[in-house]
Amino acid sequence: MAMGSIAQVDRVGRPALCISLIMWNGLYTAEKIVIQWTLLTESCYFAVQFLVTTVTLVEIGLVSNAAILLLLSRVLFLVVSLCYYYHLGRRPKKI
Repeated sequence: MAMGSIAQVDRVGRPALCISLIMWNGLYTAEKIVIQWTLLTESCYFAVQFLVTTVTLVEIGLVSNAAILLLLSRVLFLVVSLCYYYHLGRRPKKI
């Protein structure tokens, strides 16, 4: 394994592990604020992942159907996370 690929795994692996631990701990809580912060963390992760993937694909010059599908899936995950975050933070209307 080349030295550059080890550095790449470190840059991607450690943040992914930290975020996965945050999300795993968020599953077992009933507190609304913890769930909101977990969703916000997840949304930020998906946004950064989308930006990095987009910039990398533009630099390489690779725009295939698989690359576009990957970008669309990341946008979908981001939108779903933000929707859950928004609806969790809304106050119920009094009737």
